[in-house]
Amino acid sequence: MIGTPHQSDDPLPVRRIDAEQFQQLVEGATPERVHRFDLVAARLPDGRIAKVFRTYPPWSSRWWWPASDRFERGVRELARRDVATVGLLERFRLVRPRRDIITYTPIEGAIMREALDRDGESDMLWHRFATFLAELHDKGVYFRGLHFGNVIVMPDDRLGLIDVADSRFFRRSLRTSLRIRNFRHFAMHPLDAPRVGRYGLERILESYLASSALDGRGRRAVQDRVAGMNRGTAR
Repeated sequence: MIGTPHQSDDPLPVRRIDAEQFQQLVEGATPERVHRFDLVAARLPDGRIAKVFRTYPPWSSRWWWPASDRFERGVRELARRDVATVGLLERFRLVRPRRDIITYTPIEGAIMREALDRDGESDMLWHRFATFLAELHDKGVYFRGLHFGNVIVMPDDRLGLIDVADSRFFRRSLRTSLRIRNFRHFAMHPLDAPRVGRYGLERILESYLASSALDGRGRRAVQDRVAGMNRGTAR
């Protein structure tokens, strides 16, 4: 049984565990991501995901705002802004080696890369993505990890975000420079640029602008700058 996602606005309580308890936590799990032999994410037998974050010593700049804190904050902020994402469950601190672990309920569905390949890169899915991106920007969400491996296509056709530690949030809608930069993140991603090039960045941009709350000046700025990227994606 997975359990109920954490609903309080308070931070997740941190439970300290040792190496033996960590092994008990991930016993029978299926690794979903490994980096240089270190476990990064695993699907536990009951369906939860355990995400493992490396920690850094106090003299490192990364110590001041660790990725685990940024991930937890990102999930909370997205939920507040009515953006589908994972559900926080528990947080652990492994004493040695030093690691932070957060368990969460996953979003049901397929990553967008898989959905595009399965659906033959349909116009409808591309349009939904462009509309979703415009909604994120209008809600003040700047997701620097934006690529088609971090966007989930859910069974009800809504889109959601995972792996959200690398996000920034603003009280107002995004300024044009951040919107343009976000287009570059997915349009130039080595795994996604060929898909974008085949479909056409200008078609994504057209759907985006049709859904965006940008004023006329902002629309022209985004259109001019994003159109300039098109040459790099049409391969």
